[in-house]
Amino acid sequence: MIGKKKPRILYLDNESINQKLFNLSFKNDYEIDIVESGDEALKLISELSYDIILCDQRIQGMSGTEFMTKAKKTSSNLKFILITAYTDVDVLEKAINQVGIWKYVKKPWDKETLKSIIDNAYLSLLKDRKNKKTFDAIEYNENRYNIAMEGSDAGLWDWDLVSNKVYFSSTWKRIIGYKNEELENKISTWESIMHPDDLLETFKHLDDYLCGKTDKYEIEFRLKHKNGYFVHILARGVGQKNNKGKYTRITGTHINISEKYEAQHKIEKLNIELEDNIKRKNQALKLINSQLIQRNKFEHLISKISSDVADAKLEKIDLKINQALADINDFTFSDKSFIFQLNEKGKIKVSNEVHSKDKEENLYNNFNGLSIDKLPLFNKQIQNNEFIIIKDIDNITEEYRLEKTLLKKSNVNSLLMIPIINELKPIGCFGIIFNTKRREWNQEDISLLKFISEVFSSAIIKFKNEMKIIELERNISKANTRIQDIERKYNLLKEISRIPISTSEIEKNIILAHKIIINHGDGLAGLLIEVSDNFIEKIKIKNIITEFENEEKNLKTFFKSENNQLKRIVKNTIKNNIITINREIEVNYKINKSYKKSFDIASIPISLNEQLKYVLITFFPPNDISIANKPLLSEITKEIVFILTRNNPN
Repeated sequence: MIGKKKPRILYLDNESINQKLFNLSFKNDYEIDIVESGDEALKLISELSYDIILCDQRIQGMSGTEFMTKAKKTSSNLKFILITAYTDVDVLEKAINQVGIWKYVKKPWDKETLKSIIDNAYLSLLKDRKNKKTFDAIEYNENRYNIAMEGSDAGLWDWDLVSNKVYFSSTWKRIIGYKNEELENKISTWESIMHPDDLLETFKHLDDYLCGKTDKYEIEFRLKHKNGYFVHILARGVGQKNNKGKYTRITGTHINISEKYEAQHKIEKLNIELEDNIKRKNQALKLINSQLIQRNKFEHLISKISSDVADAKLEKIDLKINQALADINDFTFSDKSFIFQLNEKGKIKVSNEVHSKDKEENLYNNFNGLSIDKLPLFNKQIQNNEFIIIKDIDNITEEYRLEKTLLKKSNVNSLLMIPIINELKPIGCFGIIFNTKRREWNQEDISLLKFISEVFSSAIIKFKNEMKIIELERNISKANTRIQDIERKYNLLKEISRIPISTSEIEKNIILAHKIIINHGDGLAGLLIEVSDNFIEKIKIKNIITEFENEEKNLKTFFKSENNQLKRIVKNTIKNNIITINREIEVNYKINKSYKKSFDIASIPISLNEQLKYVLITFFPPNDISIANKPLLSEITKEIVFILTRNNPN
């Protein structure tokens, strides 16, 4: 028995011995009804509910396949097993195609084999019934969804990944011109009507979503309409996972977005027509030799500007842009060209301004730092990515009074401005000015100038991005330096804290601490100076730290010499009892061949029980990045004093 409920089985066979054998074999496992004729069986299944029907091919009144075909019409939610004593290909083909039998079994059957077939059929039936409940619920919800979405072009779909059963709503089928019953709810239906060029990419995207390579399922593709044309679809879906994190179902919508593509097609058609018009104009212009030469010069100018600006190094981008503006002035015979940039707050930065004549009133003084919101004429056109042509400043209406005033103040009579765009967002504009005369601009001129604005846009973005990288690298370098300083400080203080405590060997401990300071700070040499009660007059060297031969004797001789800088530093430290760092001190003694006579000298007073006892003198290379800074040396001093006094309070 499978589960708590026994499967209910109808067994058809016209031979009594087979009936008895089947009942004897399986009466403990299943609820069994046995009949001999097809008509009797059809009557039973109209009155009672069965799970599985086992039917011999040879029964009274009709063949087994004929009975199952009729039974299928009465009750389809069950499993059919055909029992036959011979192999008839036509019989099996009919049983499979018209009835959809679960299995066929040859006589004589084996009990264990037949029981396994029956049990598997029942398990499959339970699964089908469970799925049917799920799909019935989906259909109910989908009907509600269809009522809500009536008249829209959005269809619902659901795919059970475990059973591989898919559901398409009637609205989904309507989008592509079919009635609900005209298309099967199978994944193969979807594949068969998809545009061949979209098939691979669509199912790869779906696979990436189900495998977790992307967290969003959204893609566009084309489905073939019943009338033969293709419908553009926007597909969206959300998956459901089991407790193991694996997707078991995905549900979503298919939205008809063909109107969007139709609009794009119209735009493309218009663009093609526009390009055709431009070509016709070009053909007319070629008839006039002077205009042809002028156009070639313009194209050469664009090529030159594009090459110079695009290939410019960071430090020369501004120079190359200015040169490009100067070239534009020469070519257009204009009086001035400029670039306005907009910062994140929408304020104008006049980043580049080139005059063809000297002593012109400049735009920088009149426009720089001004919010673009205060210039509605400029703002509207720039935000809409539309060029501005002002043939005569006097024709500007009163509502744009500020712009008119500032342009007159800048000695502008005629103006062309082209927005500079990056990723559909305006970042400024590029302009050409005439102080006295006017110029007629045709669409071809503006198209070419738009290309120059795109070159400027790339250069500006390149400059900003590289400056951000430089600033980031600078900050990282500062951070790394800070980390190194902290690590050096930590390691130095940690080593000092590990000095063995010995109240009887204070000087030895101080010398150990001094060696640590020299090693961690890349010091060159060090002196330990003892200070007596009469500290100004009586000071003497207690220890010398150096890596070079004969250095100890030379340092002692140097320290005893008259009027040397080192002794002055020591006396100043003793007198004020403070840490001093003396930068680039020139002395008349050369420590080693690698350095000249200029050093950074750190002087640290050591007081025990509030009485100055020692001074640590350390030689560092000049301007070296080291521990030679007062806050760190102050912490070092506190640590040394703490080590020396914590077990010697007196």
